[in-house]
Amino acid sequence: MAAARAAKEPAVTEAVEGVPLPDPDAVRELAHSPAQARVRGHMQRLAENPEAIPQVILLEGGSASDRLSMALFWTALLHCRGPEPAAEPAQMSMLGAMAPVPEAEPEPEERPCLTCTSCMQALTGANRDLYLLDGREEMIKIDAVREVRSVLGEPPRDHPVRVIILAELHNSRIETANALLKSLEEPRPGNSFVLLAPQRERLLPTLVSRSFVLTLAWPHGEDVQSASDDGETTARLAEGFAVFLETGKGWFSITGGKGAVSRNIGLGFCNALERAILAVLTDRAGSDRLAGALASRLDPQALRGLDIAVDQAAQALGMQVNPALTLDWLATRAVSLARDTTLRKRMG
Repeated sequence: MAAARAAKEPAVTEAVEGVPLPDPDAVRELAHSPAQARVRGHMQRLAENPEAIPQVILLEGGSASDRLSMALFWTALLHCRGPEPAAEPAQMSMLGAMAPVPEAEPEPEERPCLTCTSCMQALTGANRDLYLLDGREEMIKIDAVREVRSVLGEPPRDHPVRVIILAELHNSRIETANALLKSLEEPRPGNSFVLLAPQRERLLPTLVSRSFVLTLAWPHGEDVQSASDDGETTARLAEGFAVFLETGKGWFSITGGKGAVSRNIGLGFCNALERAILAVLTDRAGSDRLAGALASRLDPQALRGLDIAVDQAAQALGMQVNPALTLDWLATRAVSLARDTTLRKRMG
């Protein structure tokens, strides 16, 4: 995890250090894809008035990489200074002197340009007004949030707005979320927080209530969304997953058939499993079969481990990893976590 650099450090240091970021070309492609046109348009309208920029934006949906890419796009949008002005052309006057060509009416520029120095600094992390707390690999720690809080009262260094991205914030402890909440309860101008999570329900309601929520499209567009709506297939996978978690039987007969699970169906099941985990963590399992199995077999520590595994499975599916093998790994991981839960209970 990358810790934000304190403002009192030398001015040559960067706010983001050693954190793997999406390729700038991939950010450009995603941001300008038709699937994300709605989110892109909302961001551009939100940034039109520098005096009314939301203090907190929550990006949900998409993949973890999509969410981080659009957070970097938002940073570039707030920091963009536009393309470098070209040298003015000249023409010979009748007297032989150099005379400037009359200027044409400039066309409106779409921001961010994603090519100027400020935009490139945002996309690559070489930006002293960009702070990234990375929860993709491990939980965001409370010390990292406190370190960022220590600089919020100071003006940004090079741009009108300082951007603080909290990637995969759902992978953090309640103490970290509460520390962040304290920062948001004391708004200070010149700061824009960007919270990233698969679903808003995975975060504290008090954080969501302070956020302007934008929902990204599923990876690869409408075909994934339509597949995730296959209720019959998702229900069959959910029932099989619950039985496998309780008995250790039956799962591989569901996924073993040729073409039994596609990438799109796998992504839809991951989404359903995330909702079931959330239902258990918020005491809303009710009569849901899958949530009930999770509640009976996994303690809170194991549920957090399964939550991380679901994110990893979804990212693997987005990278074209075999869907059946991916879901088989997820199911065996859940059984392993159930065994860990049993051991912890026996040890008291």
